[in-house]
Amino acid sequence: AALTLEDQVRFAYFVPDPTAYGPPNTHSQSLGAPKAFGKISSSVHPSPLDHAARSTAHVPGPGSYSAPDLHRFALPEGGRLNRNPPVEKVKYFDEYPQPGPGQNGIPEDPTRPRLVHGAFGRDKRVSKYIMDEVNRSKNIP
Repeated sequence: AALTLEDQVRFAYFVPDPTAYGPPNTHSQSLGAPKAFGKISSSVHPSPLDHAARSTAHVPGPGSYSAPDLHRFALPEGGRLNRNPPVEKVKYFDEYPQPGPGQNGIPEDPTRPRLVHGAFGRDKRVSKYIMDEVNRSKNIP
């Protein structure tokens, strides 16, 4: 029974000593000794090292079957049929462009003025239909 307010607060925040109770064993379902590595079950899983052999167990090994195609057509020595590479139909990138680098000749003298392909007039850039209407209405008061 707490007499003062301070005693009531102290009793409300009371926490038992760690050795005052025994917590249940969380490593196993039974409350006996814990299992190795904190396991819950005693199941034995397959080894990951055996996975490759197990996944390809249905593939027959070399020499366990006969391939009839090899008996009808004998491969030449070395086992190659065609030594010429296939012809490339679409050439995406030209590795050896023509003319090659440095074969375009000497460029024109940059100090000389360039030849302009078209001559520019001194006429004002105005639409023709606007100029026609302006000229038509010049003498109209």
